[in-house]
Amino acid sequence: MKFNRQLRYYYLRFVRLKGEPNELALGMALGVFTGMMPIMPFQIALAVTLALLLKGSKITAAIGTWISNPFNWYLIYFYDYKIGASLLGIP
Repeated sequence: MKFNRQLRYYYLRFVRLKGEPNELALGMALGVFTGMMPIMPFQIALAVTLALLLKGSKITAAIGTWISNPFNWYLIYFYDYKIGASLLGIP
């Protein structure tokens, strides 16, 4: 019961974020972009820095980095490697 209430609370806080839609979307895009990079301890710092420089939402940038979590690290890094190897012409 308490977990559901807390989950709903954080969901409502996320939905009610203040800001322009393009600012929120830019922050989320920057967060997802840096979430795909293999720099584990620095993803949030880089996302927030980019959001500051490009005038995006810092909160949604930090939330967007959560796309990379322990459950999907293997898939993200495997496909990052495959795409990078094909772009560089490495077998």
